[in-house]
Order: sequence, then C-alpha cells, then structure tokens
Amino acid sequence: MKLGINTKKAGIVALIAVGIDFIFHFFFTSPMESFQYFVVKALVVFVVAFFMFKKSVDLKRALTFSTIFVIIFGVYYRLTEVVEGNGWLSRVPDIHLGTFSVTSADPLMAGLVWGLFHGSFFLIGWYISQRY
Repeated sequence: MKLGINTKKAGIVALIAVGIDFIFHFFFTSPMESFQYFVVKALVVFVVAFFMFKKSVDLKRALTFSTIFVIIFGVYYRLTEVVEGNGWLSRVPDIHLGTFSVTSADPLMAGLVWGLFHGSFFLIGWYISQRY
C-alpha cells in the first residue's frame, strides 16, 4: 500500500513535533508528561498537518495551522483537567531553562510559553517535511 504525500508529510510533522516535545519534557519540565499525552498529541498533530497539506503550504499557511494545532491541543489539555476534576492549569508542568522558570502560578506567561513552544515544534516538523 502506497501512502499519499499528505499522509507521509503529516506523519513526518507528527513524529518531529512529538519527538522534540518529548525531549523538551524529558530535560526541561517537571513532572514528565504521560504516555497518553504524547499519543494524543501525535494524533492531533497528524490530523491538523494532514489537512494543512491539502493545499500548497507556505509559511503563512504553516503558521495558521500551527496556531490551529495549539488551540485544539490547548482545549484538549484544559478539558482533561475538568474531566479529571483537577484545578485550572494543574497539568501544566514547571519549565526550567537555566535560571528562567515558568510555572502555572503565572497563567498568562505559562500559556504564552506553552503555545510558543508547541507551535514552534509543529513548525519545525513542517520545515523538515518539506525535504521529503
């Protein structure tokens, strides 16, 4: 069975974005995210990227779909807190980058950094997928 170009490129975006996210979480956050988190993230990235590749993709389109991914995954992340009966932003791990730390104590900064990092991981995946 031959995979279509959309499927192949979407798979590359998902593998790269989730791979970078895993490495980031492993080295820079506490606590580590769950296996379920990475599986759901891979599926969401794949689906969003698949639709992104339905047309020719330039940087503007990639940025738009990166934003769509961040919004969809952010909603999923918040809904898991509600379903599990946890407090708002309770699942957000602390990020430690040298002397710079971001915690859920500052929800605006946590949301901005979270969106920036996850959106960037998606964009890196898109950039790499252009070579294949």
